[in-house]
Amino acid sequence: MVMGYLERLTVFVWDFRHESSRSLCMNANQELQLLRILSGIPSVERLVLAGNLKCLAPQARINDHSFETCWNMPNIQDLTLIGDVWSSPSTASALQHMLKQSIQLKRLQIPIEATSVCKLVLPSLCTLSLFLQPDTIAINLMKQWYVFFENNPLVEDLWCNPSLT
Repeated sequence: MVMGYLERLTVFVWDFRHESSRSLCMNANQELQLLRILSGIPSVERLVLAGNLKCLAPQARINDHSFETCWNMPNIQDLTLIGDVWSSPSTASALQHMLKQSIQLKRLQIPIEATSVCKLVLPSLCTLSLFLQPDTIAINLMKQWYVFFENNPLVEDLWCNPSLT
């Protein structure tokens, strides 16, 4: 892929929420290949993954180990994850791995439903944005995040939108 030659790439936004039949559709293995290439570009500091990665869908038949071996982005400082896949219990292990490997992460935007990260300690995190996914009810979700706030007391900037109103 051409992206492997982009040695000074600092920001990559991958928005695949509105795929149409005419848009470029990638299969699960191609998504893993793209993530592997991005992991090989140490200058990438900001990454946006907006949509549901096929490689993390239960029907993809790709195990967490395949995803975890391609994710190696310790220089990521700003990570935005949008999509139902990040809230799924089946992807909890992969999501936790991503965040543990992102040791310089300062800013995180993630669905409030992604409670599998609540027990993690992210020592460099300064800014956290939590948002509610469409068609979700936020009952008791914030209570689960209390543990995260206890484990990450250095968060300076918190944006939380637990309702769609």
